[in-house]
Amino acid sequence: DQATQRALALYREVGIAERLPRILYEAGVIGLFRTAYTEAMAHFDEGLRRARELSDKQAEGALQSGIGVLLQERGELDDAIVHHAAAVRAFHDLGNRHREISALYYLGGSFLERGSHDEAIKLLARAFDRMGGAGMRRYEVLIAGALASAWAIVGQLETAHSWLARGREA
Repeated sequence: DQATQRALALYREVGIAERLPRILYEAGVIGLFRTAYTEAMAHFDEGLRRARELSDKQAEGALQSGIGVLLQERGELDDAIVHHAAAVRAFHDLGNRHREISALYYLGGSFLERGSHDEAIKLLARAFDRMGGAGMRRYEVLIAGALASAWAIVGQLETAHSWLARGREA
């Protein structure tokens, strides 16, 4: 969109190179929400390249996650899994539990969409356990709902209902 392009142009003019990967991430997210996937991927790709040049591991993890979400949206689940897994590793190594849990949620969701239910359950349960009272209500609800879906798919309705109850509690 024109506003995003204008903002990026102004930001580039100012020339704060070390912040550019994070700005490109945000521009990619805007494109993703607008379903402008080509534009979003261009921002994510440039941002990832620049984050690597700057050794900005936080931005690199965020950009890997953004690419994973975009690929997941397009149904390219195997490639999405690669990027989500890279984001999980990056955030885990940085000690950023909040972002690690988010990346685990998306990674588990990709496995669930791909039909790898056991792997999805394992990853989503790990994400839920990692919260450990971190006050992440949004993710408690999202992960509990995904786990309820996964357990229902594999025919474990009682377990699915218990996860739905946990989601309602959250």
